[in-house]
Amino acid sequence: MRSTEAGIAATLGDIAKVLTQTGETQEALKSLQKALTIVRDIKNQEGEGVILNDIGAVHLSLGQPQLALEYFNQALSIHREISNQNQEATTLMNIGVAYANKGQYQKALEFLNQALSISREISNRNQEATTLHNIATVYESKGQTQQALEDLQSAFLIYKEIGNRAGENFVLNRIGVLNSETGNFQEALKSFTQALQGFQESGNLLGEVANLIGTAKTYSRLGQFQEALIAYHSALTILENTDNQLLRVATFNGLGAVYRYANQPQQALNYYNQALSLIQKVGNPGEESTTLNNIGEIYQAINQPQKAITEQGYFILDSR
Repeated sequence: MRSTEAGIAATLGDIAKVLTQTGETQEALKSLQKALTIVRDIKNQEGEGVILNDIGAVHLSLGQPQLALEYFNQALSIHREISNQNQEATTLMNIGVAYANKGQYQKALEFLNQALSISREISNRNQEATTLHNIATVYESKGQTQQALEDLQSAFLIYKEIGNRAGENFVLNRIGVLNSETGNFQEALKSFTQALQGFQESGNLLGEVANLIGTAKTYSRLGQFQEALIAYHSALTILENTDNQLLRVATFNGLGAVYRYANQPQQALNYYNQALSLIQKVGNPGEESTTLNNIGEIYQAINQPQKAITEQGYFILDSR
């Protein structure tokens, strides 16, 4: 009976992973909560640790790092108690990512390096590559682009060696982002094109959206606004079938930026205001302040300074 219940819990976890990939995160959380109840009822500690980690990962994808940390820390305690080093490394990595999302980069690197050390100790190549990928993202956030690219290349070689196409796609996408940000636009577009094919073949909708946003930003930096708009609108079309508000915000803000650079202020305001409405629903003060500033600057540019003061004044008061 217990093995049957454990199997049901594992299946619910697998379903949740598919739902997360297709952007149905609330349904994924429901599936994981059912699985958590089952593994706790049958006192399956290993399963409980895995499910707690997966719940944390979904909250992390929803832009809720503090809530994610609560689940990750519960999972970490269980993994250590039962000496499951594979899962310990996974959860340590996720904790590092959560701290990175909170802007606590040094703390993020501490946890990520612990995860990397364990992954190498137990010869878990896949975990090693994933951790290197996340370390690269932290260095990118710290402005250490060269170090980030080196770690990404190391991760890519490992993924290629072990035949992990999904990992290859994600790393190629990040390499594209970094090349775009440092002005290597053609290299960036080459990486994005390779990664997009992989995301589409695997049905990873959120990966595809992130890829299209990176592609759009690159075309925008090149001044090729029509191509940028095509990529952003393709992303929006995909997002209609998901509940990922953070990517929708990024897409609306991206569209606002393109129209702003293309000297179409009313269109820019339309998309910035859609982004602002979503941000206020999900609660992201940093993103809200950036969007409000963008709106304020457009009002100043079209000679409506009073509206600019209202928008930016709201930001100033809200940030206190």
